[in-house]
Amino acid sequence: DANIITRRHQLRDIVRTMAGPIRKLSTQGMVIGVERAQIERVWLTENLIKLIVLSLILVIALLSLLALFWQLYSRYRRRAMENWVNLNRLNTIVSTSQDAILVVCPSGLIIDGNNAADAMFTLPPSNQTPLMISDLLFRANDDGTNVSLTGEQLATSCADGPNLCSYLTARDLSLI
Repeated sequence: DANIITRRHQLRDIVRTMAGPIRKLSTQGMVIGVERAQIERVWLTENLIKLIVLSLILVIALLSLLALFWQLYSRYRRRAMENWVNLNRLNTIVSTSQDAILVVCPSGLIIDGNNAADAMFTLPPSNQTPLMISDLLFRANDDGTNVSLTGEQLATSCADGPNLCSYLTARDLSLI
């Protein structure tokens, strides 16, 4: 330690000569650190901008879908209301008609009928097994025999509008 005290002037000179390169090295290290930080800041900024743009696009897409769903829902509700009004109108017409009206699907299954049809054909209650139109209506052949009328034949004959067919006969279900 006495040796260090006696050589301190020499050590001071060595430190002074090394101060320049140490400052230069330190400055270069700080410059490199600043450059890296700047590169990272630029990279982060670019990615944040991309993220913000993508978020805005997603928000716009979400709002567009919301507007589309609202429009479709409004259209659905309007059509449902129109259908409800038409269904009530048709139900009133069918239920108050003095003519017998049967609602038949293309397979021939009798779906519904009004009171006049119930009385005319003595249809079973709606909670029982539904009937087929072929159990009820028959078409007369040229030789005079009766052939069951299928749902497809009935739909085909009604496709061109109402027609009057004098070759149809109905079976009274109360006799079965």
